[in-house]
Parts: sequence; structure tokens; C-alpha cells
Amino acid sequence: MNSDSLIKELFTNFVDTGEMPAKVILLNGRIDENTKKLNSILKTKHKEKLKTLCRDYEEVNLIQTDHAFERGFSFAVQLLAEAFSHKL
Repeated sequence: MNSDSLIKELFTNFVDTGEMPAKVILLNGRIDENTKKLNSILKTKHKEKLKTLCRDYEEVNLIQTDHAFERGFSFAVQLLAEAFSHKL
């Protein structure tokens, strides 16, 4: 298992299980509501474009979240290593 896989597994098992902030829940509700409204008024070919846009946006958000966690985790490890190297 490489370090990226290990960090992603740590994120999934320990960080990703927390509760979402209320604002995220409200925004997700608004996104769902607006998506349903758009689906009801759009033609079929435009519905597919909307679905693709939403999926791509979700995937970008997941990638950014994973990347931010990896960078933060790496930074925390570097800080701890630096702190412990001065104690020895």
C-alpha cells in the first residue's frame, strides 16, 4: 500500500465519518431542490448535460477534499517530526 492510499484510507475511516455542518446540509437540500426543478423543465438532451455537470462537480469536490486532507496530514506529520527531533 502506498502512502497516498494509506492517507486516503485514514481519511475515510477516521475523518469522513463525522457529521456534516448544518450549512452543508442546507446547501445540499437546496442543490437537490434546484436539480429537481431543472430536471422538470429541461429537455432530455439538456437533462443529460445537467447530470454530467453535477457528477463532474461532485467528483472535483471529492478530489479537492482528498487532496486537502493529504496535504494537511502530511503537514501535521512534518510538524510532529520537527517537534520530536528537538526533544531528543
